[in-house]
Amino acid sequence: MLSSVAISRMASQQLFHKTRAQLRPWDTSDLQALDDALHALLEKRTREDAAPLPVTPGRTVVATRRQGTVTLRLEYVRCGKASCHCAQDEGHGPYWYAYARKAGQLTSEYVGKDAGNSRWANHDCCNTR
Repeated sequence: MLSSVAISRMASQQLFHKTRAQLRPWDTSDLQALDDALHALLEKRTREDAAPLPVTPGRTVVATRRQGTVTLRLEYVRCGKASCHCAQDEGHGPYWYAYARKAGQLTSEYVGKDAGNSRWANHDCCNTR
């Protein structure tokens, strides 16, 4: 059985070959314009990836680690209820969150308090506090 990574890689290769075949009839000036647009997009995404992640109001960042294109952060979270203990102390947690940019949009994923049972289980930063 093929892994999801292998299937994804095959799909990417197929898309690349299909796109390249569609671009063959383009003239040089059109290809240059596409090249310029792609380079501009790559520069923009590189700047976005290098920019520090915003801190969401009501959260306190305890630790930050980078794993490839994903940033893992250990955060305390406030629920917003006035009667909750978190309104007076550091908050609930800390909990791990994974942040990544997909198509230029920042996405986040709750990883958990321990992260030992998540897909981040083998990453050192998620198993130490």
